Amino acid sequence: MGEHKDIQETVLFDFKKDDCDVSITSKNKLLLVTSAFLKYVLGDRYPEIVVPSSKAIQNEECGFKEEKSTANGEEEKENHQAEKRETSKINMAEIGSESIIYALSFYQPMFFKEQDVCGSEIDHDEELLQLCNSWSLNKLKKRLESNLMERFTSSIGTHNYADVTNRTIRLSNYATSKNMTGDQLSILFLADKYDLNDLYLHVMSKYPTMDPEEMNESLIFPKLKKLTKYELIRNTLMNNFRSKKSLLPEVTDIFRFLDVYLYEGRIIDLSVQKPFERTQSFQYDPREKEKFLAQPADDSFVVLVVEGMRLYVESFTLVNHSPVFKKMLETASRDESGKKVLAMPGNDVNQVAHLLTYLSSAREIGSHSDVVSLASLAEKFQIKWLMNKIEVFLKTVQEDRPEYISKYLKLQTEYKIVNKNVSNQIHRPDSKFTMVDFQVLKGFSVLTETTKIRVAVHRLWFNFKEVFDIMKTRVVFNELISLVLPKELLQR
Repeated sequence: MGEHKDIQETVLFDFKKDDCDVSITSKNKLLLVTSAFLKYVLGDRYPEIVVPSSKAIQNEECGFKEEKSTANGEEEKENHQAEKRETSKINMAEIGSESIIYALSFYQPMFFKEQDVCGSEIDHDEELLQLCNSWSLNKLKKRLESNLMERFTSSIGTHNYADVTNRTIRLSNYATSKNMTGDQLSILFLADKYDLNDLYLHVMSKYPTMDPEEMNESLIFPKLKKLTKYELIRNTLMNNFRSKKSLLPEVTDIFRFLDVYLYEGRIIDLSVQKPFERTQSFQYDPREKEKFLAQPADDSFVVLVVEGMRLYVESFTLVNHSPVFKKMLETASRDESGKKVLAMPGNDVNQVAHLLTYLSSAREIGSHSDVVSLASLAEKFQIKWLMNKIEVFLKTVQEDRPEYISKYLKLQTEYKIVNKNVSNQIHRPDSKFTMVDFQVLKGFSVLTETTKIRVAVHRLWFNFKEVFDIMKTRVVFNELISLVLPKELLQR
């Protein structure tokens, strides 16, 4: 036992030291037990947990021949037993000896004392549960779960949690919710970390809440799993929305949206394309196209053939604004009138006429502009100034129509335009729309998953500002955002 000379040895239960052939290294003691007892406790997991040396393996393979009862024979037998004790080991150096002794005594009923663990510190509970998981002590784990459930129930006292089991968000679920105490949060943490499913369901079915400031200062809350943190945040927010019933329908819709995303990994889109309804498209001014249909005599004009129609535009207009058009014109063929002709298959004639309008005359970008097609063509033909103009528009636009906001969101995502202004329109103070007003739009269904989540977060922020003391509870909202959006995509 030379390697453990600084650690106190303790022989467990009523075993004789000479019979103890397994040593368990704990945080503060070296515990000695018999392999027969551990095989009973650990079952099939014994070979995985107990580490023998080459000597122990040799003994198992060859067996030990009993020596004659002589002085020399007895000495040789004692030496062999000492070697065997040294070589069969379990290393549980991170677990205190009290926890290991309690766990093993559960399988030695004459030495088991329930009070040794009831009302104990959470750290001790965690050590026991860690041991249960490491050694597959399922019966003991079930007993510990029962003890923790008792402790949680007795700690509720006057905390009249809403005792409901359905997953539907209802105001009544939160009518009598109370904030969790530190001990209750610790018990929830153990249930969450060690998969104590009955205890977890018992706690979470009562829709527990937390004080926002305590949530910020808690050392345990950050250790909870993602979905558990989300449930506590959601319950806390919903409980506070009780005072603003006019906001509750939208907040409920938002949390249903987030529920489906976090639990099932899918997004709820409510848009439906009915066979008798035509998809709304941008309404172009017909005069724009008409302006480029008239055939001029001047051969400095270029002919753009789009969807079988011939649009006439001065070559300088194209060359001056687009290096792509300039290169195309260098190799373009001429028609019978001497004009260069550029075929533009795959383009929409109204969109091209719309672009030519901006290239040939000074116009501002606004709601009268098809910014989506302009941005697409500006990128395709490398018209940088027009793309810059669109970016400036997105940074300054004020919009209260969900269909336009969705379009602008798609635009800035597709072309990696970084600005907060469009997102800010989602929670503008005078907004009259709701989350569902976005979800029913075809334009919302084509947004990226991250953008859809961001819309939900911004709508929640709109309602959040109406109810909460921002200085005290902003941390709760920020924590929620961190659960549903990657850090690099956070935008408020």
